[in-house]
Amino acid sequence: MIVFPEAGEATMTFIGSAKPSSAAAPLSDEPSERDPSANRRRAESRARVSVRRYCAANGIDRLASLTFAPPFCTDPDELRRHLARFVRRLRYERGKKFPYVWVPELHKDGVKLHAHFGLNSFIAKDRLAELWGHGWTDIRLVRSRESRSPADHSRVTARYLSKYVGKAFDESDTFGCHRYEVAQGCQPRCDRRVFPSEQEARDWAVSLMGDALPTRVWNSTAQPDWEGPDVEVAFWSS
Repeated sequence: MIVFPEAGEATMTFIGSAKPSSAAAPLSDEPSERDPSANRRRAESRARVSVRRYCAANGIDRLASLTFAPPFCTDPDELRRHLARFVRRLRYERGKKFPYVWVPELHKDGVKLHAHFGLNSFIAKDRLAELWGHGWTDIRLVRSRESRSPADHSRVTARYLSKYVGKAFDESDTFGCHRYEVAQGCQPRCDRRVFPSEQEARDWAVSLMGDALPTRVWNSTAQPDWEGPDVEVAFWSS
């Protein structure tokens, strides 16, 4: 069992429950030359989960778009340099470090680049444009339609960002391994423990979440194409 208290999430993996059909797909993070497509799927899944937990733990509920005016930006390394300068300007203005997530995106023309930037506090659209200084910008406050919980708002933000993370994996020839970036020092804390029974694991997770029951539970047994050991993921909205 792994619990992420700040992210309101717990993952229970059932040891020894791997499906026989998954034998060709290794359960470790070690790459397999025999099945590169499976490696890519697992890497993309891990990236999406990491973004979700990071957003929920840090209250990322604002999503900005950062684009370039002519002559545009077509070099991923140049995009990263501009984003690093933007983060430094924003950090200087706020006087402290802050959590953020940015994801690159390739324009539909297959040449021009822009970025999507998630953060957890207000910034006026005009000021965002001044600090960016390269082209059109936009920023939206993201809200869940099903919940008023801040954690759920952040998970919706993560869903948008994860969509672009998935596109970055599809465009790996352009972005290589650098498909998203988060602020260092803001990773959610996790607690791990092995239990002999499911109920003991669930009770422990609930105790770490202030004795509150999860508001939603996802189980891999309901996924017909799931590879690997059975997994249960519980989510808390507060």
